[in-house]
Amino acid sequence: MAWLLLFAGAVHLFFGWHTRSAGAVIWKILVGLAYLFAAFYLLAHPERGLLTLTLVLAFYLFFEGIFEAVIYAHLRRLPGAGWFLFDAIVTIVLGIMIFMSWPFSSVWAIGTLIGISILFSGVARLSYAFAARRALPAAAI
Repeated sequence: MAWLLLFAGAVHLFFGWHTRSAGAVIWKILVGLAYLFAAFYLLAHPERGLLTLTLVLAFYLFFEGIFEAVIYAHLRRLPGAGWFLFDAIVTIVLGIMIFMSWPFSSVWAIGTLIGISILFSGVARLSYAFAARRALPAAAI
């Protein structure tokens, strides 16, 4: 994981110098430096890095669930939109589960819960796509 962050940081810094606008250059350099800082932190403190990643994962899943609920609110009248609400609820619950059992959840949470979240996100998007396809008239397909 740390090696990927090192690579991502280097790529952001490299492309930051080749960006045309000043705002984009500053943004890419800041993101690249953040990636490099995270990589060096994980390499220097693997145990604390795992604890930190688990806590970040809990917040990420919680806010991803909130954003999924917002997507549902915008699409609720379309067929299959309920899957976004289902995904939002599952993702929020997973984020809360990690946070409530942190730091003990650090051992299992990252792999298990990211896998579950990705699975439900994929199911939600596939179900929505199939429902949208059924809603289209047969002549449009």
